[in-house]
Amino acid sequence: MKYFILGWLVALSSSLFWPVLPPLPVILCLLLLACGALLKRYYIIAGACLAVSYFSWHAMVFQQAVQQLAGQDRYHIIQGQIVAVSNHPYSQKITLRIAQLDQQRPQWVMAQFVYLSQYWSNRRTHHQRWHMGQQITVKATLKATHGSLNEGGFNYQRYLVAHAIIATGSIHHVIQQSPGSHFRTRLLAILKKDYAHIPQDGMIQALSVGDKVNIDAKQKRRWMNAGVGHLLAISGLHLGILAFWGFLLGRLLSLLWPQMKRFLPAMSAMLLAGMYGYLANWPVSAQRAQIMLMLWLTMTSLRIPITRMDAWLVAAFMVSLGWPLAILSGGLWLSFAAMLAVLVMLWVVPIDGWYRILLIQLGLVILLLPLQIWLFGYFSLWSIPLNLCFIPIFSFLVIPLLMVASVCAICQLHSAAHIIYHLVGWGLEWLDKALVLLTHISSLALPIPHHLWPHLLLGLILLAIILRLRSRGAIAALLLWAIAPNFANQAGRWQVDFLDVGQGLSVIVQSHGHALIYDTGNRYRSGFSYARSVILPFLHESRLNIDMIVLSHADRDHAGGYRLLHQKYPQAQSIFGADPRFKVHNCQGVRHWQSLRLQFIQPNVDERSPNDHSCILMISDAYHRVLLTGDIEKPAETWWLKQPFPPVDGLSVPHHGSHTSSSKLWLERIRPHWAVISSGFDNYYHFPHPSVVRRYQHLGIHLYNTANLGQIAVKFHLRREKIISYRQNLAPFWYNRLLVDKRGW
Repeated sequence: MKYFILGWLVALSSSLFWPVLPPLPVILCLLLLACGALLKRYYIIAGACLAVSYFSWHAMVFQQAVQQLAGQDRYHIIQGQIVAVSNHPYSQKITLRIAQLDQQRPQWVMAQFVYLSQYWSNRRTHHQRWHMGQQITVKATLKATHGSLNEGGFNYQRYLVAHAIIATGSIHHVIQQSPGSHFRTRLLAILKKDYAHIPQDGMIQALSVGDKVNIDAKQKRRWMNAGVGHLLAISGLHLGILAFWGFLLGRLLSLLWPQMKRFLPAMSAMLLAGMYGYLANWPVSAQRAQIMLMLWLTMTSLRIPITRMDAWLVAAFMVSLGWPLAILSGGLWLSFAAMLAVLVMLWVVPIDGWYRILLIQLGLVILLLPLQIWLFGYFSLWSIPLNLCFIPIFSFLVIPLLMVASVCAICQLHSAAHIIYHLVGWGLEWLDKALVLLTHISSLALPIPHHLWPHLLLGLILLAIILRLRSRGAIAALLLWAIAPNFANQAGRWQVDFLDVGQGLSVIVQSHGHALIYDTGNRYRSGFSYARSVILPFLHESRLNIDMIVLSHADRDHAGGYRLLHQKYPQAQSIFGADPRFKVHNCQGVRHWQSLRLQFIQPNVDERSPNDHSCILMISDAYHRVLLTGDIEKPAETWWLKQPFPPVDGLSVPHHGSHTSSSKLWLERIRPHWAVISSGFDNYYHFPHPSVVRRYQHLGIHLYNTANLGQIAVKFHLRREKIISYRQNLAPFWYNRLLVDKRGW
């Protein structure tokens, strides 16, 4: 059984790197091979073949559901049950388990969730709040599962796939809703009455019921950067803490019932941990911990020998059996890898005492470093001392007291619950103040590019070989490993990156480790900003120094992220187009920057539209010219025809491919051989316009769209140029290309 599960888990893990899903004939062949391997007792092969077949079948069903939805109208009637709710000041977001879609029951297996948002113009207190367990029928606009994809950024599309969400959308109006709510929702309402409006109520809510939505964004980043953010997310650590206290409680109770001495501690531990997991709505980490706990305590009580590694393997197998695509979830990897690292360190460090705890914490940080870089892109400098300080506080004070407060609240002892919640909030506030003080002394985190995680993993393997075998060859390999990243970014002389920022524009021009930013993407009232979620992670990933920020015009989809980027890079010079909404207009002249020629061009037109006042930037070297056009339209293009500007090699398509731009005469004048459209997937404006696409194709201009390809990079080296994209070249994995079929996009 152990070897079967091992083969199963290794095969499932490989799905992160599959370029395509195996076709049905291959799946059938793998099933036959698995049967033969079982008969021959080749359990690893059998487990691997069955895992690939099982995963591929679920993934194919999911992909078919997404593709089917992408080919339908935008508006749908959805009936289902609310399984998760997230309330915000001007919106409400729900995860809905589909019962009927357009009055038909879905044929999908497991792929049964949609993520819906409802927005309003004033505060949520004037609107109906939904609860878990409610049955609702709504009319909503749906978009098939899709997400912006860029180097260094969060892979939202993979997140949706891992959570079985086939579409996202916005609620148009509610047709019908049931008044009832889930039992857990009623419990949460009882608890919230006692901890609302006390210090750090957002953190108390996160630690009590697993809902982190009310934690301040800056505070959440501060705890994450300090390496203690995991303490705010209910995980196996929290369930283990309560299981420990439950076990002690069971030992005390067994003094009253000696005949139950063998089973009462285990039952008490599982019950207390189960109550906590239920309140937290069973995240994957809690599922893993509860399965391991139940297996370990049951086997121990029955005096059946079982190792901790066996319990870990069974827990991983059972979680992946429920929804195999969950293997794509970063949270699942972090949960199981952390537990595996603990087991490894318990095996490696046999000594007892506080010295062992220090070595285990050090080993955790080192072993989880590649995974942390892959998921988050930074290393917490203060992780070890802060965890050694914070974990005992959470283990012996915060978590037990919160559980006692929850029990008091449920038992209607509201005064006692309020006092305990207040004490915990006061303690959490002091811990947060300590982190704030630490930020003034030193940086909490060291940014490390995501793409270095395989490099770090290889380094750990080489280091282990050196420590074990003292091999000279391994030492030489380790030295080569240490200097390898220094050559990673020397391939191209300069490049232009068109970032995938939805219905907006942001372009990064980089040369010799320096960069300029042309437009900064959108920022929404909800607080979501492409500058924070896409541009800054890309700049950290590429390790670039920012010299200039150019804003073509003041429309929010082009200038929404300027304030954040200007605060982050105050040394960068700002260039503004002639948009009347700007106080400064300095888009003019020629500058020489990092071996490139930058020509800032300001159209001289009388149009009222700010689009035609966009600052145009022509970037050139001895062999190539690239034109960044903002949102110019036909009046500015007509003005261009009267000027002595040379032709270009490539350009950003004006105004996201609107029919008001890209006139035939203008395109014939500038004669590009490639062009990039920056538009949102299935956007409201239906950009690019079909007539514009046909015009480019008729003129033999190769079109690339960030909505389809993700980030698009054009690399130049002497006379050569190379165009690559995130979906096709940088991460051409099946879950990034769900809407790719035999005909392309």
